[in-house]
Amino acid sequence: AVDLEAFVRWYFRDDVSLAELYRGWQASTHPLARALCHPASGPRSSPGVRMLRQAPVECVMSFICSQNNRVPRIHALVAALRTHFGPAPLGPCAPARAFPSLTRLAAVCDAELKALGFGYRAAYVPAAAKRALELGGVRWLCGLAAPDVTSEQAMHALMELKGVGAKVAACVALYALEKHAVVPFDVHMLALSNRVLGRRAGSTRGVSDDERARVGSEYQAAFGEYAGWAQALLFTREIEQTQGTPPTPKRGRKQDQETERKQKKKKQRR
Repeated sequence: AVDLEAFVRWYFRDDVSLAELYRGWQASTHPLARALCHPASGPRSSPGVRMLRQAPVECVMSFICSQNNRVPRIHALVAALRTHFGPAPLGPCAPARAFPSLTRLAAVCDAELKALGFGYRAAYVPAAAKRALELGGVRWLCGLAAPDVTSEQAMHALMELKGVGAKVAACVALYALEKHAVVPFDVHMLALSNRVLGRRAGSTRGVSDDERARVGSEYQAAFGEYAGWAQALLFTREIEQTQGTPPTPKRGRKQDQETERKQKKKKQRR
């Protein structure tokens, strides 16, 4: 029988005390730590924000689906993978379908996923699954969480998979592979960091490798081995403070089609 309480504690990383992390961060004079622990709006610990121990396969595929996407559509795409390709429930009282295996995802046709609204990501899902199987499957993926595998090594290995770049690799390393110091970065977090650190705004089109390395080092200097958690908390604070501002334009199938056209042009130039 499954010990449900033990599983929930494990899944929500109950072994990590946010209160203790905050106490350590509050002692820091680094501007990023002060922005998190002593914001102008008053201290707030965001106790509901935690890094879950996500299943590596589901985590990889979810973040592949997240590229150039908004949360409702990401949710719909991940749900589609479960509904159409996941194993059937074991009984009438069982919950919804589980997430499909690497083997099942590797057998999915691009056309099936495009019909479900995956756009250009349709090619990434089966290709990433096939490559993961070639490298050793779930055992290889879970092995990247081992303490003797550095964050850099784990991320480099993940980028062997189709559709996994630096941002997706960082997210998977943080959320599924126990690499707590990894700081996933995009233009939104770069803008936040530049504002806190008093720097000029950077590009709105992407984050360079140099910027990613520099800001990652700054977060680790401010927050130590749990810098990735701190980044998530700062991001949550930013969302809370900007609620009510006009939303960014939604991305949909038309935008996906435009991305596909750009990718085809790049291939033709090569």
